[in-house]
Amino acid sequence: MIRLGTDKFDIKCPDTVYIIGSGPSLNRTHSLIPDNAYRVYLNGAVIAKDAKPDVWFVHCQTVPKNDWWMSAYKKFNRVSFFGSFVTNLGFPSKHYFNFYNDLPKYNVVVGTTVAGIAMQLFPFFGAKEIILVGIDIAGNYRFDGSYNPHNNTSKEQEIIDRINYVVDKSKCTYKSLGPTRFNIEEVKNV
Repeated sequence: MIRLGTDKFDIKCPDTVYIIGSGPSLNRTHSLIPDNAYRVYLNGAVIAKDAKPDVWFVHCQTVPKNDWWMSAYKKFNRVSFFGSFVTNLGFPSKHYFNFYNDLPKYNVVVGTTVAGIAMQLFPFFGAKEIILVGIDIAGNYRFDGSYNPHNNTSKEQEIIDRINYVVDKSKCTYKSLGPTRFNIEEVKNV
């Protein structure tokens, strides 16, 4: 495994990166992603039909409990970038980060969901523009109709406020292909 912040860490991305989440709008917006786009799939978004991840970014320790996990892990481990909460469960990844040691070095604001962490890290890897897809922050249901009991609606506004803070201070440009509750422009196509 190649750890974030070491000389061997080799994730480099183009100027524009699509960060793809599991929100309900993914069913409508996934097909709008250009074929040649650099794609970062978060957690379970990787099971979307026609998923083509350049990076599979997972940080939530509950994700490996899903029925689809092992087949996705076998299929996409070669492009994986997991947080220590997942690698410590016995799922090594190509790239990884230690939540408590590595994220502070990059001044990552935590408490922002896996999307918020990815939105903060990928500019360090070369992204100048990040386009969100399926990152709705609008409830407990995912694009595949499954219910996510771990979404904590009582903390949603805190998460939104933290990510808006990150967006407002970042030199990176953020847009969204679908509805999102962040202060980010929604675009119909790119």
